[in-house]
Amino acid sequence: MKTRSMLNIAFVFISIVALMLSSCGAAATPVLIQVQSRAPTSASASQPTRAPAPTQAPAPVQAPAATPQPVAVAMRPGPSGQVVVTPRSQMPNADLPPESMPADMFFKAYGVNPMIDTRGEHLSTFAMDVDTASYAVMRRYINDGHLPPPEAVRVEEFVNYFNYDYASPENGAFAIHLEGAPSPFGEGYYLLRVGLQGRRVSSEQRKDAVLTFVIDVSGSMGDGRRLETVKQAMEMLVNELRPTDQVGIVVFSTQARVVLETTSVSNRSEILSAIKRLQPENTTNVQDGLALGYQMASRAFRRGDINHVILCSDGVANVGNINANAILGSVPLSGPRPLWACHA
Repeated sequence: MKTRSMLNIAFVFISIVALMLSSCGAAATPVLIQVQSRAPTSASASQPTRAPAPTQAPAPVQAPAATPQPVAVAMRPGPSGQVVVTPRSQMPNADLPPESMPADMFFKAYGVNPMIDTRGEHLSTFAMDVDTASYAVMRRYINDGHLPPPEAVRVEEFVNYFNYDYASPENGAFAIHLEGAPSPFGEGYYLLRVGLQGRRVSSEQRKDAVLTFVIDVSGSMGDGRRLETVKQAMEMLVNELRPTDQVGIVVFSTQARVVLETTSVSNRSEILSAIKRLQPENTTNVQDGLALGYQMASRAFRRGDINHVILCSDGVANVGNINANAILGSVPLSGPRPLWACHA
């Protein structure tokens, strides 16, 4: 999802790093697919009766951009992780007007996947990683007093946002949890929920980590407290790391520079001090930042440990090489693991 709005990056950021620090992925939450049951047979018929095909979804239509409508509720997490919707009149600062809409939002309308007749296509592919950004974007819009654009709403990312408390696998890397029910989209069809739960690895069991952060400090990172939220998330992470882990920090604006050489977390105060000093600056030279970040990561690379480069940025490069494919093509395929990106 391409957006220059500040997501709830603290959640996304910590979730990504937690995934990286485990030897197997975190829980992948349910995906809804449609499968066909065996059609009922008739005593007088020589061939089975075919179940009616499910209703086909209409072709996706590119909706014109519309001004989001104001809303009168706000969303917040409850004590048990559930979502609590509260009338805006009962929220703090209820007398303040809604936040103004960001002027630099970019969403792509991917349309709606059509129904698939499983008599012809009976195989499905599931990923162990999940995307949840659409839910965080929607929540930000709601809490700012607006409805999100339709193209920003992606149902699968809403479903994947929540924790379904799947049991961990007793053996192997992941467990599969299945649950089915009759489908409302056609007689003789069933909806099957497929949930994947990766093996949970405790902090004590995981390997040591060498994390190199490449952080966007361009001027736009000052909008909506984007950089401040990244800093808060990094501080939370550093306080969860072990003394045997290592952290390095590269920042980029018009040019890239090293803020903190790879440092043991045993020097936690030095790392936190470097994070606190980060401030928004000028333009966005992503390629320069990644190049310098991978140089640092290559110097600090420890074979057998977890080695990652993590990009934290709010949008599109506008200095140096600005082509996304060319920038990704410059990322080394050996040494530190390929890029993890946190979108602000």
